[in-house]
Amino acid sequence: MSAWKERLAALVESASSDKLPAGEAFDCLGLPRWRQYRSAQQNTLVKAFMLDLGWLYKANGTRPYFLKRKQDVPIVIIKSVSNQSQLRQD
Repeated sequence: MSAWKERLAALVESASSDKLPAGEAFDCLGLPRWRQYRSAQQNTLVKAFMLDLGWLYKANGTRPYFLKRKQDVPIVIIKSVSNQSQLRQD
């Protein structure tokens, strides 16, 4: 099964876009492009390998695709300072 992951990695490296038709990923492994002709195990393995490579599966009706996952942006928490630190006492 690692040969599948290597082939998918080569396909991903040659991709010129952030969007890759799912049929191309299955076709590069020698699997049928149409979901009804593949087993559930084959679907799950390919989706898991693509997720490991940083690509999310999007079921787009009859045109599913893999979308390159964007890098997570670190969240920075800044301490807020209140202007009400000194209350007036009349």
